[in-house]
This record gives sequence, C-alpha cells and structure tokens, in this order.
Amino acid sequence: MTATWGGSHSALVALTATGTDYVERPLDTLRSMEKPLTQTNTINVAGNFNAIDSTIVQMNAGAISDSDIRVALEGFDRVVQQLPRDMAPTSQDLLQNRDSLATKLKAGDRLGAAGIISRLARVVTIAKDSAVLIQTLPIIYNGIRLLFHLP
Repeated sequence: MTATWGGSHSALVALTATGTDYVERPLDTLRSMEKPLTQTNTINVAGNFNAIDSTIVQMNAGAISDSDIRVALEGFDRVVQQLPRDMAPTSQDLLQNRDSLATKLKAGDRLGAAGIISRLARVVTIAKDSAVLIQTLPIIYNGIRLLFHLP
C-alpha cells in the first residue's frame, strides 16, 4: 500500500503485525521496554565520617515541559484531523479527550496522558483505513516518545 505524509512525501509501506500491536496497545510495548532502577550508596570512613549523598533523578518523574505539552496536543489534533468525516459522532468524545489530555499533561500525569493517546490510537483502528493508520502511527509514537523520553 502507499501512504502520503504531509501532502508531499509518498512511500510504499508494509504494516506489520508488530506495528498494528503497537498502535492498538502502545502502553504494553512501553512496559516491555522498562528496565529496573537500582541504587548503591557507599559510605567511606577514614578519619572523618564522609557519607556520599546520592540522588537518583528519574526522567519520567518531573514536570512535562511546555514545548512537549504543545507538541503532544498538536499531535493529537493532527491525528483527529486525519480521521474520516463519517466518524463525527465521536467528535464530542474526542474534544473531551483532548481537554483531559491537556489537563493530565499540565499535571505531569504521563501514564494518564499516554492512556488518552492510546485510546486515540484505538479510535484510529476503528476507522479501518490503512492510510490513516499509517499516517497517524508516527504522530502517536512521537507523542508517547516525548512523554517517556524514548529514543
């Protein structure tokens, strides 16, 4: 099949089962990539007592930057614009989801925001339009990538 991105780039694309699984269940893919976090503190005793004070800064625990919030919301809007017009009955739900996404992003709730983006991905799959699926997959991935600092 062929797909067009941004109206100017065309490509021949094969959508794999893995790609479909990612679009339908992106949080499962993220959880499979998680690695355990360990910390070791060392205490040195030599004449004076010197303890090394160490701190772990977890990348996904802080606030979400304004630019990442803007990109995630713009990505949400771009995906919604790609949906077929006959999906209008869901437009009210989509507006509520966008408002909820904005609230969760501003509150730093990464998992809640990813859940909303995941639900948007399910709406895309309901459309059963492979061109829409292929065009929106990179946008959805980019939103989740920003939330969790993925490569």
